[in-house]
Amino acid sequence: MDAVDSLYDHVRQQITALLPAYGLSTAASTVAAAYELLCKESLALPRVPALPGRSRLNADGSPFQFALTLPHRVPALQFLTETGSPDATTAAGLADAHDKVRRLLTLFGAPDQVAQTTAWLEDVAPRRDVDLLGAEGGAIWLGAAFAPEHSPKLKIYLNAKWGQVAARWSRTASFAAHLGGAQGWKLIQTQAFAELEPLGIALVLGAGSAPRGRIYLSGYGKPTAYYEELAARCGWPTFGVQLQSYFRAMLRDDCRYPTRSAVCSFGIRGGVVVDMKVELCAHCAFDSDVDVRDRSLCWLREAGTEQARYLQMLDLLTGGTADSRAAGVHAYLGLGSQHGQQITTFYFNPAAAGGPGV
Repeated sequence: MDAVDSLYDHVRQQITALLPAYGLSTAASTVAAAYELLCKESLALPRVPALPGRSRLNADGSPFQFALTLPHRVPALQFLTETGSPDATTAAGLADAHDKVRRLLTLFGAPDQVAQTTAWLEDVAPRRDVDLLGAEGGAIWLGAAFAPEHSPKLKIYLNAKWGQVAARWSRTASFAAHLGGAQGWKLIQTQAFAELEPLGIALVLGAGSAPRGRIYLSGYGKPTAYYEELAARCGWPTFGVQLQSYFRAMLRDDCRYPTRSAVCSFGIRGGVVVDMKVELCAHCAFDSDVDVRDRSLCWLREAGTEQARYLQMLDLLTGGTADSRAAGVHAYLGLGSQHGQQITTFYFNPAAAGGPGV
C-alpha cells in the first residue's frame, strides 16, 4: 500500500484489507459507503502519534476503534467512531448524528426503524438539554458491524456521564424498560449502584432483527474479586469463575492489586438481561502491546479459542511489529458471556501504530 497522510485514508486501507478475511468482498460497496458516511469528516485528520483532546474513545485522542469478539458464530467486522467535524459543538454533533442514523438505517435496509429510533434518541439524549450540551467527552458515537449473509448492524452509543448521578441511573432504567428489560435491570442496578457509575448506553439495530441494547457502567480501583462476585450476585456464577481465570491469565501477579479503569456492561435482548462483560483499559493495565499480545495468546490457548483472527488484526494494525514500549493499539480488552459461551473481546486503536501505508 502507498503511504497516506490522513487518518481517514489509513483506516480505509485497513478495512479494505480485512474484507476478504471476513467474507465481505461482495459487501465491499456497502461497507465503503457506511465508512465514508461515518468517518469522512471525523477522520479527516493528519496521521500523528497523538490527537490530544479530539476524542475519549482512545487514550491518545484518536476517534476510531475496531472491535473483535472471539469466538464468534459469525465473525463480524466491527468499528465505532466519532462522527462529524472534530471541531463541532455538542449540539451540532447531535444533529449530525441524527442525520447519519437516518441515512445508515436506510443504507442497511431498515428505513422503517428511522422514526422510532429518532424519537428514542430525542428521549434519552435531548438536543436542548443544558447538562448534555455541556457534557465533557461528547454525547454520541456511531458504529457498524458487517457479517456475511447477515444484514449490516448500526450501533448507537450514547454518553451517560452527564447530569446528576440519580438522573443517570434513571436513564439507564428507562433504557432497559424501552427494551422490555426493566425487571432484570432492577436487580443489576441494586447490586451495582453503590460501587459503579453509569457510563453509556448502546442500541443495536438492523433489518429483520429486533433492537438489542447494552448498558455500560464504569469502575475504578476495584479488586478483580469484586467483578467476579458481582457476576455471581447478578445470576451468572459460572461467568464469575471464568472471570477469575481470565484475570489470573491476563493480570498475573497484579491480580493482588485493585484494577484501575474498567468497564462492566450488560446486554439486553428480547426483554431479558442476557449477559455481562468486564473490560479493562489496556493503557492502564499493561506495559505494552507486546505484553498484551503475549498474555492474550496465552489466554486464548487456555480458553481453547482460535488465535488466527486476533493475530491477523494485530499484525495488520502494527505492520507485524507490536510496540514494546506502550499499549497503544490495544484500547480495551476483556471477557464476556454470550449464549452461555465465554467470549474474549478486543478493541483496537488503528492510529496508534504504523501498519500498512506508512
